[in-house]
Amino acid sequence: MDFFSEAPLTTLLMCELRDGVFHPAVPRHDRRKHPGQDTHVLVAAEPSDPAVARLARLAGVTRVRCVSAAHYRDHGAENLAMLIAQMAVDYRHIVFPATPFGKALAPRLAAMLDVAPVSDVCEILGPDQFIRPMYAGDVLVTLRNRQPVCVMTVRPSAFKPAEALQAPAQIDEAPSGPDMGVSRLLARRLAVGGRPALSVARCVVAGGRGLGSKDNFERLIFPLADRLGAAIGATRAAVDAGFAPHDWQIGQTGQIVAPELYVAVGLSGAAQHLAGMRSAGLIVAIDRDVDAPIVKMADYSLVGDLNVLGARPSGSACIARALGHVDGGLCAASRLRKTPVAPQTLLPARRLACFWHQPPRLRDLVMRAESAGLNDERADG
Repeated sequence: MDFFSEAPLTTLLMCELRDGVFHPAVPRHDRRKHPGQDTHVLVAAEPSDPAVARLARLAGVTRVRCVSAAHYRDHGAENLAMLIAQMAVDYRHIVFPATPFGKALAPRLAAMLDVAPVSDVCEILGPDQFIRPMYAGDVLVTLRNRQPVCVMTVRPSAFKPAEALQAPAQIDEAPSGPDMGVSRLLARRLAVGGRPALSVARCVVAGGRGLGSKDNFERLIFPLADRLGAAIGATRAAVDAGFAPHDWQIGQTGQIVAPELYVAVGLSGAAQHLAGMRSAGLIVAIDRDVDAPIVKMADYSLVGDLNVLGARPSGSACIARALGHVDGGLCAASRLRKTPVAPQTLLPARRLACFWHQPPRLRDLVMRAESAGLNDERADG
């Protein structure tokens, strides 16, 4: 008998819940084209927790299983891996988000079950076929997994968030296992800010070492991100130089993002960084190097000296307003086929946006935004 073809198609998703709030990646589960017929969610919380009730209403969830023992509340990988291993006999697929939480759990569980984990899945083709990147995203591999249990991590940014709700799914309490006593949480420090989470943000503004200093990073990146309601990212070089905290690093050794709009400011686009943002929908590059990899990769390119463009207070305002018009037309822009165009050099520094390479309709929008920005500048004297 072929075990893979006869076993029931049931998927177990591990939910990360901290202080009554689940991770932003969790609502993206229901649109993942789950290979299983039934989707169960495991969460370390009381069944009466309001967050559990919200989880049960996500479309596609058929059962929520809670473990309320105190030694699971800190999300220790050792305790949770042992618990899930004991439950694995009932499931064909066990799915984790490709976050630090999921990346700590999946390898431990796979070793306990004696299977090879499938990591960083960015597309699900069927119950046993998946697509994942290799070689820093330069190659996408389609693989088939015929193991009795498939342990996998998926990139939350590669899937759209759940929007539909349903009647509440069944909520019950799963039997808890013993405390392994292998590790103990001493403290946890959570960074709290008013910006969207970088890994699931719809819009990201990223800065690189080309900004020159931490002061320039804050002066040019922060206002632009504020106007767009965007998350802020940085290259590894910018993080190493102290321009931004490590939490903002995008790349192979940082966070993987796939926003609808990605604005790259003052960064060249090293392979390590491109691996972390290659899946972005619309890429805008602002840099003075016409041959930079990020400029060649971008859908729209603005070539010029950032210190000149951002010297006036109205500089970033005009760029942001132009981007705002483009962002407002993202639905239309996302349907347009990307056509590589050789970038041109920005000639007059005052004309901040008119040398972007874009379809005529979007170019007209940007030109109108630029005109409005320059008029505001004249009004300010």
